Amino acid sequence: MVFGICQKTKMDWIHFIRSNSHYPHLELFANNYTDDSFMFDHDYLEQVRAESIENNLTLSIHAIQGINLGEKVERIHKVSRDIVYETLVCGEEIGAKWVTVHLGSAGLSNIDKNKKYKRLDLAINALEEILSATSNMKINIAIENLVRLPPNYGKSRLFDCVEEFEYIFNKLNSERLKVIFDIGHARISSKETENDMSMFIQEIYKHICAYHVHWNNGFEDTHSPLNNESIKEIARFKHFIADDQPLLFECYEQRENEISMKLLNELMIQTR
Repeated sequence: MVFGICQKTKMDWIHFIRSNSHYPHLELFANNYTDDSFMFDHDYLEQVRAESIENNLTLSIHAIQGINLGEKVERIHKVSRDIVYETLVCGEEIGAKWVTVHLGSAGLSNIDKNKKYKRLDLAINALEEILSATSNMKINIAIENLVRLPPNYGKSRLFDCVEEFEYIFNKLNSERLKVIFDIGHARISSKETENDMSMFIQEIYKHICAYHVHWNNGFEDTHSPLNNESIKEIARFKHFIADDQPLLFECYEQRENEISMKLLNELMIQTR
């Protein structure tokens, strides 16, 4: 297993790298997204790349949250698409392996599959356009499984179950389209579907490039550290985790990420 950490607080990227250089992989968060932000400062991006090379790190970027590739309002849809494109350009410049993307949400219940899949089609079209526009790049797009909301909730998130994964990847076949499997999100989604987490991973593991690691009570996405219950769950699908798929800790507190790392290290020792 390869460990890494996700940036969950607003922080200068170079400072984040220097503070966490003991992790082999770092996922940077694309915050402060303005015209004068460091995402468009090429000299700064060169420094980020040099810093990661010096510390022998691999990088990825988490695109800003709030974009919606499945938005039916065309102006919002295009802005979301363009932000993902610009984040990929930035990621390519610093040598990042992928950009993590939330596809977005729809103002309708999961019960209405026909309408929801029309929103998925909008997201798929946007991904096709982005992949085409970046065809000369090596960097991948990694879509993240999101929390599935209850059926009586008047809103749903795109890519919240294994069926939607199958729908997306059956329509869009690209070597550069990957999955970030979020263990905490899948924990909640498994309460709302018949998708056992291990079954979910069994279906998609060949497309996974990394895992987001955190836990919760099955109802709220609290980004809590792992515990004995979660370790038992991870032990069930550990054999699907490849050496080139980093486990990226995504708690808000560093001490909580260290708790998770300790438990996973113990699991590795026990299952050798």
